[in-house]
Amino acid sequence: MLLQVLNDDPKWQSSDVKLVKELRVSVTGRIEKDAPNMLHADFANMYVGGGVLSSGCVQEEILFVLCPELIVSRLLTEVLDDNETLVITGYQRFSDYVGYGWSFRWNGDYVDSTGCDAWGRHTTQLVAMDALVP
Repeated sequence: MLLQVLNDDPKWQSSDVKLVKELRVSVTGRIEKDAPNMLHADFANMYVGGGVLSSGCVQEEILFVLCPELIVSRLLTEVLDDNETLVITGYQRFSDYVGYGWSFRWNGDYVDSTGCDAWGRHTTQLVAMDALVP
């Protein structure tokens, strides 16, 4: 886990720096299934994992249940400030599911075939941040 802090607002309008060589943004599919080897964005709650241990059962909570190693981040992370993100590398998925929200149900074991890096970590990365209300 790595806490990233942004001290100054980025000047997007005046920047000529390219973010990446290729950028793919998708609003369809499942973050845990349809975006292998991509940086996953968790932009839901200032408390990492949201309501995973209490009452929530939508995108953030589902991801944390499928990949229970992510729950450990709740023990090690305070409330995220507006300028902070948490980057988590190498988590593994253990469960499959069906449904969403109140219809969410466990649907068996999942064998994670995501590749590994030189350190043996899965090549998964999640950046967690608070979704601010404008």
